[in-house]
Amino acid sequence: MDENNKELSSKINAEKFNEYFIKMAVNISEKIKNKNKLNTNNTNYSPYNLAQLYNLKYNNINLHNTSTSEILKIVKNLAWKNSQGFDEIPLKLLKISASFIASPLCFIINKSLSTGIFPDRMKYSIIVPLHKKCVINNVANFRPISLLPSFSKIFEKVIYKRLLMHFQANNILTNDQFGFRNKLSTTNAIFKLTNIILSTLNNKKKCGGIFFDLEKAFDCVDHTILLSKLKYYGIKGRMHLLLESYLTNRYQRVNLIIYSLNGEKLPKVFHRDRFWVHFCFWSIVMTYLPSFIKRFGPHNTSIILFADDTSVLTNDLNFMNLENKLSIALKLMNEWFHSNMLLLNPDKTCCVKFSAKQGYLDNLNITYVNNNLREQNDVKFLGLMLDNLDNVEKTH
Repeated sequence: MDENNKELSSKINAEKFNEYFIKMAVNISEKIKNKNKLNTNNTNYSPYNLAQLYNLKYNNINLHNTSTSEILKIVKNLAWKNSQGFDEIPLKLLKISASFIASPLCFIINKSLSTGIFPDRMKYSIIVPLHKKCVINNVANFRPISLLPSFSKIFEKVIYKRLLMHFQANNILTNDQFGFRNKLSTTNAIFKLTNIILSTLNNKKKCGGIFFDLEKAFDCVDHTILLSKLKYYGIKGRMHLLLESYLTNRYQRVNLIIYSLNGEKLPKVFHRDRFWVHFCFWSIVMTYLPSFIKRFGPHNTSIILFADDTSVLTNDLNFMNLENKLSIALKLMNEWFHSNMLLLNPDKTCCVKFSAKQGYLDNLNITYVNNNLREQNDVKFLGLMLDNLDNVEKTH
């Protein structure tokens, strides 16, 4: 193959990748709108109107300027990497020159904080497709790895620290979310899940769980819903304007080995350049889900969240009641996902019943969209294989 044909082939591939990555979340959102209409007759709530659900008021965020010392500390904690984003400045160079750039960078960031405008040049990302499984000639078998501008990472950490300080001061983040939280890890989430199961079995009750999988969860966070929730939680004024500016008019380009595709504007859904702020955004989107289930769901129903991994456990003395509780929990969870423009993946979502004795319980019969939810004897939970006898085995 000559060089011209090689470049043309790469160009076609880059265009396909870019089109797939951009439309991926949009297609899921359209699927929710067209095929999965939300029925809220029983719960009587709007998709993301939290004020309609809870009579709570939060203080407005206290937005304060950054300083050169804060900038230097952020740069110091960045990794020594040669990778570079759209600005072609590697983090390694940024760290070496930190003492020279801290002051002007501090001025630029403070200017953005005072005006509520995120710099356009920091909204460009380079996407590198990473093959994950199956055949290599199908774009669906790749996941996007995003390279952000180095300066953007510093600015995002400044925003993240102020958001996190506000959320912690007002006790906004749910205790059932173990991902993206200081001093919490998969160990804490695993302990909570296994402790609930063992306590239930020790009390001679039946225990069952549903382990949910969402299609492209991080990529499908709707900006309108996100900004509405942030406003409810006190993110108003200049910070709200800044985050709205941060989320709009973003661009990406796909880089292959010998070809780079020109930038394409991203739609109004979560982009793939995930960093500190995006983790904070996801926590806010999910934070009132446990409260929603506790308010409208069956008695003794618990939720464990770790990033986008979502699990529900419930129990009862009677097996038929347990089955009914799980069905109600599934219906409510599906309603909540739909209202937040998130789509359940039924092929990867499963239910498991836990018992102290082999063959002690009947099969679960839980229906999802006129199909039975798949029941498994074991489930992989945050790197551990958990079977229905509550045996745990570490996986890799």
